[in-house]
Formats: sequence, structure tokens, C-alpha cells
Amino acid sequence: MANAGNVKPSVRLKDKETLFMLLALHMEESPLCENPIRQNRADKEKNITINKTGIVICDSDSIQRVMMMDCSREQLHAAQLVMMNLATRARGCNVYLSRKPCTDCAKCLVQGGVRSVIFWPKDPEYSLENKDTGEKDSYEVNQIFRISSTIATPHVPIIDS
Repeated sequence: MANAGNVKPSVRLKDKETLFMLLALHMEESPLCENPIRQNRADKEKNITINKTGIVICDSDSIQRVMMMDCSREQLHAAQLVMMNLATRARGCNVYLSRKPCTDCAKCLVQGGVRSVIFWPKDPEYSLENKDTGEKDSYEVNQIFRISSTIATPHVPIIDS
């Protein structure tokens, strides 16, 4: 039998928000997750790609139960898919995304009445080879959240030394 004094303590998450963000990042790696295809011919000509995204949506009460987890598919972005399935039940919820949403997803989340959108600070969902267009989309996303009651923030995990 091993000596209990030699056992190292396990690493524990400090908050639920980090757990939900890790779940969203995990959903991005799901076999179901695909990069959505741009339907617009002009977008295809501009080399626009949409990065695959994972999403977790939770109640905003103190318990924060997970209501739904999903990822982007070939036909729809993750936020669009979840908002179609939850409709009015998403009102007042917290949404965790593995990337900063694109303008279409930001509009969908705001119109759905979600309380907050927390995203992982890496490449945004709307990725472009043309840097100017990518910055324009990021600016538009910021404006959408700025004029709405939905709070959008990047997630910064708490890490012990």
C-alpha cells in the first residue's frame, strides 16, 4: 500500500466558469464539429473561412446548470444552432464560446436575450486572410454588444502558482 503522505494533491478548478469554458473548448474538438461553409459567392472569393466553435449555455442562477452543449456544423454556426433549439429558454442565460463570435452569432445571441457571452481569447470565429476585413468584423461584434444589454467578455482562467 502506498504511503498517503507521498500523494500529490490533484489540480482543481477554482470556478465553474473555467469548467464551462473547458467544456466549450472540448466541444470544438468533437467529431461532430465542422467549419461552417460560407454560402455567399463573394465570401468564397474573399477567402473567408469560419472557424469551428464549441458552445455551452447555462442558467444564470447561482447553481448554473448546463442547459445545452453543442458545436458548429457545416450548415450553422454553434450560436445559431443553440439559439434555434432553445428559442426563448435562452433568455437570461450565460453563454460560453470557444471563440469570439462573428457578427451573425452576436446578433443571434443579443436578440435571444442572453445575459452574458464569455469567450476564449483566441482566433475569432470569423477568420480572414484579409486582416482589414477581420478587424472590421471584430469591431462590429464589439459594437453589437456595446449597444445591447448582453455582457461580452473574454475568459481569463484563474491559475495557481
